[in-house]
Amino acid sequence: MAKRCRRVVILLSGQFLQGTACDFIIKFAHSLPPAARSKTLLPVIRERNTPIPRILRFLTLCDFTRPGMNELVWDKLSAAIVAPSEDESNPFDESLTDLKYSTPKRLDGHDE
Repeated sequence: MAKRCRRVVILLSGQFLQGTACDFIIKFAHSLPPAARSKTLLPVIRERNTPIPRILRFLTLCDFTRPGMNELVWDKLSAAIVAPSEDESNPFDESLTDLKYSTPKRLDGHDE
């Protein structure tokens, strides 16, 4: 996974934290060097009061639970996904710059 994936989006919720996928992600994060964690792992908070696993606390979080911040969080998340790593170039960067993003929608299904 470390060799195949440039980014891993981790959707944090209460259900995720109770599942086996959480154990896998925690072990995966431990296997990465500290500098690579911040470039590879993109934690996204989906539910309020979701505890953050200790190893992910020092990474930049995309928090969709903060009122009025959805547009900023979507921008931050999309920029992090398409950004090339320092040690690699992204062959898709040119085509992604012209990509139009749809209007962000709330993850909890409620309209703003």
